[in-house]
Amino acid sequence: MFSQVVNNTRLESVPFPAMDPRINDAPQLASKTEWYYFQAHLRDKSSTMSDEPRHTVVVCLFRQSADTEPDSTVEHGWAVIYMTLDWETQKYATHSKVPPGMPEYILKSLKGNHSILSKAIQNMLNSGPKDKDAPPFVTDGLFTSPVQICQSAPGKGPALHLDWDNGASLVGENGSYHLMVPEIELDIQVHASRPLMLHGNNGETYSESVKFSMFYYSWPRTEAIGEYRGDKVVGTAWVDHEYSLETDGLEDTKTEAETSYGWNWFSLLTSGAKAMEICITQVLDAHGVVEQYVVYLDESGRRHRENDFTLTPSKSWVSGHTFQKFDTCWRLTMPTLNVDIEVESVTQNQEFQTWLRMPSFYEGAVRFSGIWEGVPIKGFGVTELVKNTNEPEKFMEQTLNNAASLVRAECETWIPSSIRPNHFEHITNVPFDTNEEKAIQENIVDAFYMLNNRSGKCWRPMLFGAAVGLVDGNANDWRSFLAFAEMVHTASLIMDDIEDESEARRGGPCVHKVLGVPTSINAGCAIYFWGEIIIRDNELLTDRQRRDIYSLFFDMMRVGHIGQALDIAGMAMEKLPCIEEAEAMLARVVNLHRCKSGIPASFCGTVGALVGGATPEQIDAIGAYVENLGIVFQIRDDVLDVLGKVPGKNAADDLYNHKITYPVAKLFTLEHPDREKWFGYWEAHDVAALVDVLKSSGTMEMCNEDIQRRLEEGWGRVDALTPHSFSKILFPSPRTLITPFTIRESYLSFKAPLRCGGSSSALWRLCGPDSCMIPAQISKENTVLRASLDPLMVSVIPNAVVAENFRPLNQSSYPSETFGNHVVPLPQHVGPHDTITIVVVSRLFYNKGTDLLVAAIPRILASHSGVQFIIAGSVPKAIDLEQMLERNALQDRVEMLGAIRHEEVRDVMVRGHIYLHPSLTEAFGTVIVEAASCGLYVVCTQVGGIPEVLPAHMTVFAKPEEDDLVVATGKAIAALRSNKVRTERFHDQVKMMYSWIDVAERTERVYDGISGILSERDFYGYDAADAASWSATRGSAGVQSFALIDRLKRYYGCGIWAGKLFCLCVVIDYLLFLVLELLAPRDGIDIARNWPKKGQEECVSREREQRVW
Repeated sequence: MFSQVVNNTRLESVPFPAMDPRINDAPQLASKTEWYYFQAHLRDKSSTMSDEPRHTVVVCLFRQSADTEPDSTVEHGWAVIYMTLDWETQKYATHSKVPPGMPEYILKSLKGNHSILSKAIQNMLNSGPKDKDAPPFVTDGLFTSPVQICQSAPGKGPALHLDWDNGASLVGENGSYHLMVPEIELDIQVHASRPLMLHGNNGETYSESVKFSMFYYSWPRTEAIGEYRGDKVVGTAWVDHEYSLETDGLEDTKTEAETSYGWNWFSLLTSGAKAMEICITQVLDAHGVVEQYVVYLDESGRRHRENDFTLTPSKSWVSGHTFQKFDTCWRLTMPTLNVDIEVESVTQNQEFQTWLRMPSFYEGAVRFSGIWEGVPIKGFGVTELVKNTNEPEKFMEQTLNNAASLVRAECETWIPSSIRPNHFEHITNVPFDTNEEKAIQENIVDAFYMLNNRSGKCWRPMLFGAAVGLVDGNANDWRSFLAFAEMVHTASLIMDDIEDESEARRGGPCVHKVLGVPTSINAGCAIYFWGEIIIRDNELLTDRQRRDIYSLFFDMMRVGHIGQALDIAGMAMEKLPCIEEAEAMLARVVNLHRCKSGIPASFCGTVGALVGGATPEQIDAIGAYVENLGIVFQIRDDVLDVLGKVPGKNAADDLYNHKITYPVAKLFTLEHPDREKWFGYWEAHDVAALVDVLKSSGTMEMCNEDIQRRLEEGWGRVDALTPHSFSKILFPSPRTLITPFTIRESYLSFKAPLRCGGSSSALWRLCGPDSCMIPAQISKENTVLRASLDPLMVSVIPNAVVAENFRPLNQSSYPSETFGNHVVPLPQHVGPHDTITIVVVSRLFYNKGTDLLVAAIPRILASHSGVQFIIAGSVPKAIDLEQMLERNALQDRVEMLGAIRHEEVRDVMVRGHIYLHPSLTEAFGTVIVEAASCGLYVVCTQVGGIPEVLPAHMTVFAKPEEDDLVVATGKAIAALRSNKVRTERFHDQVKMMYSWIDVAERTERVYDGISGILSERDFYGYDAADAASWSATRGSAGVQSFALIDRLKRYYGCGIWAGKLFCLCVVIDYLLFLVLELLAPRDGIDIARNWPKKGQEECVSREREQRVW
């Protein structure tokens, strides 16, 4: 028995069972890793009893020993974290203390696991402190005095006694402890009221998959009494002790394993008469759950362990500070035990940012309710969510996707995508009836989402969030400003497209092409000022901050419109400029970029620094640097336009529009003997020749150097004035921005074949043929620019299907209606309670979007009860799908068929209503044509040539990301249930659009053109007599040349070294041809006879008649 006196009250312990000798509260200094963890759920002592606490406090002491012999006098790398939450106000606060060498330790643990974070941290460590007034690292503080281990002799005092900063201490043993932390005004004593809990396998959490072993035990329910923030408090606490074990040499791998793996951990305490303590643990790697178990003590205190359960997230939250995504609501089910409970975070924002686990983890209070073994239960607890860090290649991609989803959510709050009653009255102070609200929605809001839903880069909102964190503020307090930046930018794009008379933006038609110019002008102007309500309604802003932001906003708007005026006026190059004139032209391009992009970007960075609490010096430095950053991004877009790398734009669009961009102006600043020839290309609008010159003259490399130089300008001052933090990793800087590398690699991929083996073989293949046939227009544009081909030698010929092999189910048995001379099946309606089947037929590879599918299926099925999946496909990622089905217990709603033959595809497709195609890359996508021919509504990602394949009424497009795929599938389900889609017409429409007869005719025409059967005008649409210039792909006559010398010229242009090597290979190949011609003359070779045409002509005639209809 053990007892102690707390506030004059004696607490008697429960009988202590026979103990495992490893259950020892004393610091285990022989172990390399150890921690003590306290969570206390407190309420005022004078308050009435409640099922929920008023406060939750977490204190955790973590130790990573030095690489020395165990010694109680050594600091042993102790760190401590504190978390506090007020349930009533939902105010969440964190504090952490680390030893001075902690960043170096984190760097060591990340190496080999996370190249992006480790490189960024190493760069910051190398730079060192730049300013004596700036702390070296945030958000962690440093210990003013190391943790002291004050162990007593056995039997002479408590087993555990730790002292650290500012009088903090932890003293006690065997379930009774005294915890005092003056920094958070906590002084409580706890005493076990329920039995001890052993985790894992009777205390050992060894795992083959995770490769380390720990000993872990808890006192899951202790009575707490003491003081918190000056008030007398009582409550319940949970106490953990865990330390690593020496297990067959695995100890050395613990650090690496711990830092690369993640976990979901929940400690739940029931309230009310039924006392239970529940611990849920899931260990995670890059592919999902590698180990899981639930340990719980029942009402009698008996320990149970269950491995067969499902923990399904249903809500998530994205941090505006680190842009990391965390689940915030879960459903725990164990059908064999009749367990079904819902666990939800008390407040969403419970992110803990610390160098102990970069960039952050989630430590927060939760409440839960449901049934356990058929009996209702409820209670409270804490969750700890830690992400794995062994997938660096996806880290930035996930961060960017999370930022985009957060921006969309904030936009939805301030500019709802569907009518929200009285919202327009709130922002205008004018009442509107329902008809007026509908008109406003359709003519302003719909215009915004028409463009915003296509998803841009979202770098401006991210810039704002990073700027807040850069000055040690927390962007979660200012999330609404993320939407403000996006509104202004989207409005500027709508207006810009009207003024430039553009056709397309972000892979779709411009807003004014759909809604008309008057509506689009009004919508753009309205959205410019829509975000002002964010400034007006924000209660955290001081009057001075609000005035400053208004001033910055109107300055930005004036400068932006001036920049647009300069852009409309344009720049002309009517004669060959001298070097000085070209340099002045280049300066005007830069100033245009400053007005249109630099100042608007500076607004985001300056406002972020302002609300983050920056000093005037920090605000000036960040504003100046971000202005330069905005210019850099515009130069980058100019360069990528030349390379055909701008999403949603045609390749070399600016050059085709005869627009003077940064690369063009830079080209004419060069002293070069061919300047007059270059100007001739400009005057003749010879875009292909200009692209060649921009690449071969070194202009692209110089643009890249200018980008790097501008990035470095001003960063030193920002770096010196701001502390090192994760926000500095997110903030675009010369150390972290990948744009120059992207541009360089995009260029070199086809221009330096000796350094890129795959690209050299591509050039070799593309320079030889007389013509190329490609299935999609976007593929043609990329091929033409990347391989410097003449557009006239590349033909776009799509794939096709044999429509009769992909008929809808029982088509002939439908009741029908007459349309002209043709019979059209009537629609087969899907009722509101009918089951909708979604079909996926695909090779299960990463590039086919299998990872997206794994993430999206549970969310789709959770949101739509009457939906099921049929998936046909096999290795290598079938195992990921099967594991997902097991984790979420979805085997009864998802049918896995495995590999199927092509002749079975139709039989699978006709079992469904929707075809889901989540591919990440696709040149054409024949399978979606087959699906539409079978009468399926198609949901597909908007990548590659897919948008060119089917008309809009047959498809719902999604961005290649999880959230958007779920939303798009939901739209398709809703459209089918509301009978807005006439899928029974799809088969006949596909039959008219795609035919192998048509493909054969177009292919034959290409052969006739290059063999001279067709005239140049008929084939190229181009008269040889009109040729204004010579090109390597056409002879001096201006038409396709087959002469050996012209072929050699094509190969010679493939690169400094590769071109010469290719020419040598061609010459050798030609000599071999001559030798073979002598040995076996072509006259002695039998020529294949022409195929009989009678049957073919009848078939062609019938098909043409059908297509005419």
